[in-house]
Amino acid sequence: MSNNFSFILKGVNKLENFNKSKIEITNKENMLESLEKAAIIHKKVRSDIQSMIQPGLKLSNLERAVTKRIKHYTNNNGINGGIAFPPSLSISNCVAHFTPYKSLDKTLNINDNIKIDIGVHVNGWMIDSAFTCYFDPNLDILHQAAKEATNHGCKTIAKEMYINDWSSEINEIIESYEINYMKKLYTIKNIKGVSGHNILQNTIHGGKMVPAYKILDNFGKRFNEGIYAVEPFCSIISDKIINNYQETTNFKLSKNNNNIFSNNIFDKFNNYIFTRKHIDDYSLENSFNNIKTKLVKYPSIYSSNKNDLSAQYEHTVYLYDKKIILSKDKDY
Repeated sequence: MSNNFSFILKGVNKLENFNKSKIEITNKENMLESLEKAAIIHKKVRSDIQSMIQPGLKLSNLERAVTKRIKHYTNNNGINGGIAFPPSLSISNCVAHFTPYKSLDKTLNINDNIKIDIGVHVNGWMIDSAFTCYFDPNLDILHQAAKEATNHGCKTIAKEMYINDWSSEINEIIESYEINYMKKLYTIKNIKGVSGHNILQNTIHGGKMVPAYKILDNFGKRFNEGIYAVEPFCSIISDKIINNYQETTNFKLSKNNNNIFSNNIFDKFNNYIFTRKHIDDYSLENSFNNIKTKLVKYPSIYSSNKNDLSAQYEHTVYLYDKKIILSKDKDY
């Protein structure tokens, strides 16, 4: 790739006019009120961090900024100060679930793109939304495919719609794009093994998968009333993923172990995903070491091809008698 271009942030539009004031949370909000406040906080946070995203950025600094801003806007209200899950900051061929921690820090380079996945909750009602930033205009088509796939998913998702019919439409959009990359023409890939999902109160993954491709488990199933994370994942070279357990910094308590819920970690995180840095922040190293072999692990997810690049855009949608795309704004 050529480096003969300026450092212009691409992938998102400028999100302005968000003030720095905290959001009043009374803990008496109903579900929709909670979701709407969480969505406002999410937009404020991503507005605040836009100026940070440039070549040379240490991911640890970005993680620190996201965490700090969420806790600021919630006034540290709720489990883990309103952090629904650790910020996922995944560069280039890393598809998802990378959160920096000490020696696992990384630096954003000019030829990279970065998927920034942020979760905010108010009263346990969660907004899960992501965007991808990059600098190289040669990658425009990859991101155009990912954006159109997400926007189409948000536009067409509806109660009673067959999930696999919806997934097939998104897959068709993704695979209609072609891109020249490393002197070769590729059809954009729809990454398998990662998926959108429903969201329940206090539970980011509610148990229903809504991927951008057909799966056997969804044959005959329809969308019901509820909250959904719409998140297609696109790549250039490979649609296959591998888990890198050497980069596991995100964990969750398992409900299948006795006595685990008397642990200090349950008191602080409940059923939420947390990261090693959160353990440090709350001085819970001893508690963590006592139960770490019993925890659910979320390793970093990579494309099976080390030269690959991937993109993700994600919105949280609430379906009831109407539809609200809660996380959408002018930036993406």
